[in-house]
Amino acid sequence: MGIAERKQREKEQRIELITKAAEELFLEKGLTHTTMDEIAEQCELSKAALYLYFNNKEDLFAAIMIKAMETLYNMMATAANKSDFSASDRLRAIGKAYLSFYKNNPGYFQIMNHHHDPAQEEEIHKKMAQGLDENIKRIFAIYENIWALSIDTVRHGMENGEFKQDTNAEEVTLGLWAGSNGVIQIMDHFRTHHKFLKENPSFPVPHVSIENVYIKIWEYTIDSLVMIPEDAVAKRALWNNLQPS
Repeated sequence: MGIAERKQREKEQRIELITKAAEELFLEKGLTHTTMDEIAEQCELSKAALYLYFNNKEDLFAAIMIKAMETLYNMMATAANKSDFSASDRLRAIGKAYLSFYKNNPGYFQIMNHHHDPAQEEEIHKKMAQGLDENIKRIFAIYENIWALSIDTVRHGMENGEFKQDTNAEEVTLGLWAGSNGVIQIMDHFRTHHKFLKENPSFPVPHVSIENVYIKIWEYTIDSLVMIPEDAVAKRALWNNLQPS
């Protein structure tokens, strides 16, 4: 390995160390209440070393957000990229990938969905409006790509006659993601408060499989789209067979 390659690898390892430490603190304390000093202490580096790679904690938070979103997009795109899939099965693959993303990356899910500090919102909106923050532009671009996966799948189903022609692809996508996020946040709440719920069995908790509820949201939506009813048992089995990367 040459000197340049070794230095690049060391840089990547250092960035990974910093972002891992920052992620832990952001999840514990939130962006507003985390400092660069605390991140430096957590990863056992000097604060000056952090500034070699990141301008500030917001820059660091954005890097984690981008990595989380790229991970989600890659999982979804890989899962859906099967030439023999129907449009309905491609939607199922996308839904399964999102559920797998949450299960395998709960920290990323929380960063993406729970840790937007209200104190930061006004400044973030200003940067978006001014177009000054390249990180925000990149985050928006990945969001658009994630959004497009479902929209394009629904439109493809309409074009090939699999889905009803009066379908609104944007409405379907919004409904799926709103329902999915709601159910996964319930899952996350139960996971976070598992000890309390276990010690207080009388606490009112629905005795259902939250994962089954998630699957039914996707299946009920697909049922409303298809021109020809599908074999419900066979299609439900696909949720077990689909293996997103």
